Amino acid sequence: IPYPGVTVRHLLTHTSGIPDYFDDADWFIKIWKEEKRVPGNDEILRFLRETKAKPYFAPGEGLHYSNTGYNLLALLVEKLSGVPYEEFLQKNIFEPAGMSSTRCCHIRRDGVPFENHAQATVFENGKCVADVDSEEDGDVVAFDGLNGDDYVYTNIFDMFKWDRVLREGKVLTLEEQQRMYTPGKLLSGEDAVYDEDEGLGYGFGWAVGREEELGLVVSHSGGMPGVLTWFERFIDADRVLVILSCRDYRDVRAYLGFWNGVEDIIRDREPKPIVSIEDIAIKDPDKSKWESFCGRYEHPEDADFVVDEVFL
Repeated sequence: IPYPGVTVRHLLTHTSGIPDYFDDADWFIKIWKEEKRVPGNDEILRFLRETKAKPYFAPGEGLHYSNTGYNLLALLVEKLSGVPYEEFLQKNIFEPAGMSSTRCCHIRRDGVPFENHAQATVFENGKCVADVDSEEDGDVVAFDGLNGDDYVYTNIFDMFKWDRVLREGKVLTLEEQQRMYTPGKLLSGEDAVYDEDEGLGYGFGWAVGREEELGLVVSHSGGMPGVLTWFERFIDADRVLVILSCRDYRDVRAYLGFWNGVEDIIRDREPKPIVSIEDIAIKDPDKSKWESFCGRYEHPEDADFVVDEVFL
């Protein structure tokens, strides 16, 4: 790859500086539309050579999340094991963990290979549509041949099994997990910081933090058009929170209320009631002055509910 000095540890901790493929997404979309095929993960090397994207920084000098790092790690798994990545996960992780409803596959590219699949749906033009049928997000098909960063399908019951298996030291030993939960180090000797506001470091695929009452907490989010996921494990307190959503939210206020509510519950706090737009809407409002409120607004950077522009 045209990024000398990058190590496996750099890829695992997002300290490689290798650009995220989403920065040059058109490369994949062009192949999909012009060649009528979905590029495979083995083409990620060709992608890096042809796009020649500048690195975010020299290896080890900073932290910048890059899905491309996971694509490269998946290629390494295949090269070292001699079997397809999907098969390696099935035999070495999902089956030993008893995760019978989990698999790595490419539904948009190859079709739906299993029952009970929940279709990712996006909200546009006043209705929910499948991601592949979306006018704005239908290009998601072009990335469905990649591995390592996405395309694992599961449910909350199997995620709970995965949490149990990790706690029991199966599949990964407790010593290996301790390394996994240790924030990466930069060349400066400082911990790689994933979220300064939350005080989170970044280990091997986990945001790492500590809470006064609950101890070590590791977490990770995920997202694609129509998909939102959250996996939060309270290592010392023996708790786990899993959120799997396959539909865009229409009401960001209610969505944040739900999210904050479940975070409160798992921390033994009383959740606040969810408030939707309908709950606070005024019936038959006076619209005579509405035009005067239209325009662009500044707002605090840490505001939970952000408005950039108001328009009719």
